[in-house]
Amino acid sequence: SVKSLSEMDLQPRGHISQPPFLRVILPKVLARRVHNSEMALEPRGQREEHVSQPPHLALILPEILDVIMSYVPTTDLLASVTHVSRGWEDAARHHLASRSLVDLTPTNMPAYLDTAKTCPYPHKRVHLSDFNFPQMSPEESNLLQAFISSPSTVRITELHLDYFPHGGEPIPAQILALLSTSPSLKYVHFSPKEFTPEMFQPFAMCPTRVKFPNVTKLGIDLPQTLYFGDMSTNIVRSVSQETIRGIVALFPNLKRLQCDTLPQDLVEYFLSGNLSIEEISLRLDRTIKQRPLSIVSRSIFLTQIEFKIDTFNKSTDHHAILATFADRLEKLKISGVDVVSPEFCNLIRAGTITLPEVLPKLKSLEISICPVTLYCRFLRAPKNSPKVPALNLKFSKAEECVQYANQFPVLEKFVVSKVNYSAHPLNEVEWFEISAALLYKFFLHGESLTVQNVHVPLPPKGMKRFKLLTNFPDCQNKFAAERVLCSQFFRRMVTTFPNLNTNLERV
Repeated sequence: SVKSLSEMDLQPRGHISQPPFLRVILPKVLARRVHNSEMALEPRGQREEHVSQPPHLALILPEILDVIMSYVPTTDLLASVTHVSRGWEDAARHHLASRSLVDLTPTNMPAYLDTAKTCPYPHKRVHLSDFNFPQMSPEESNLLQAFISSPSTVRITELHLDYFPHGGEPIPAQILALLSTSPSLKYVHFSPKEFTPEMFQPFAMCPTRVKFPNVTKLGIDLPQTLYFGDMSTNIVRSVSQETIRGIVALFPNLKRLQCDTLPQDLVEYFLSGNLSIEEISLRLDRTIKQRPLSIVSRSIFLTQIEFKIDTFNKSTDHHAILATFADRLEKLKISGVDVVSPEFCNLIRAGTITLPEVLPKLKSLEISICPVTLYCRFLRAPKNSPKVPALNLKFSKAEECVQYANQFPVLEKFVVSKVNYSAHPLNEVEWFEISAALLYKFFLHGESLTVQNVHVPLPPKGMKRFKLLTNFPDCQNKFAAERVLCSQFFRRMVTTFPNLNTNLERV
């Protein structure tokens, strides 16, 4: 497709061939032009029967590109499309700008509303911050009403609110109006900046007619602990189940649910119910002793799971969940993995996750590491000690290393990523060495013929050798590290994954 349109720009008028994909997109563009330029001008009830000559393809090429770019993922727009030609770059960057998250407050919203009147690409991802939704001032209410009435709400696909629906009061009318007047809205995220005792009251359900069927993704982010002077309350265990269930019930076609820590009964509810949820992200709460996790009737839709973990939350329910969905799971992500010194091997063992012996449908496996070193925050490690992820994967009861053909027969994508965190980030060398140690310990063994995409950190420019941890301690033996060539490390990766789409040998 890129080649077709690039060559098309250079062809003389009258000799432009029509690529196959234009047979689908071109009618949509022409219909939109006809509707805007002709049909809208005709008096109601006096439409004349006539056939308008379609404009030349070269004249509507920008509109065609605009339609194409709306279907291209953001990463592809940035990495590939912007390098095709000047026209493609301009169209891609307009879409990239509209997809960035804009933070709107009562202070900067008037300027944004003025700009939105003339901007052809208003932001699709919006965060309404610092609005006192329960008790808005007249100025805030007028601003929000103007925002709701503006054309920019038509394009909003993602909405973040510093608000949490609860039983202490009904959902503000402005929020209901905003959710109702955004036809493109797919993702809603509730994250209160402040938590009050009233929010512990059961959720006062809206009338059954209040539903938002277009929203398919919901995020609920609650603080772990609330402090009242010298006293503290665990919010996760204090918020009623009716509140969380009531919020989820507002979105009957929900496909993706992102939560932080959930109490055990709610975890069982979301994993066992006949909800339409296909992907769930959660952190298991095992800071107090509870009964074993019980999934009576597993969800028939769930195929993607993300476990948010931390070193001091010693939950043992990960294996029970994975075993329950082993034959259906298509994507698994383990995120928030802390970084520690190898001397703290007891913390590494505490982060053990045992994987099922066979995951027949798993296509994507991702491990996301937190770039804030745990021992920099709480622990004292020896000077110049290496850093390793506080994660211990057990691939089966008998095997310590992965057996791709048996355990991951259809695995296509493997990712090592970094959690977005601004404080105390790791430098590039440390980040690469930590990721390399994780790969070496668990995944660069045997051979996988099905893996085609591997996303891992690359070494900093100019680095030829790095320190690779090759022997991991078991609290009795000391760790061992070697200086190895970067090229040698990536050759081993190519040997493990010989059918990669990316030519790592050139790296």
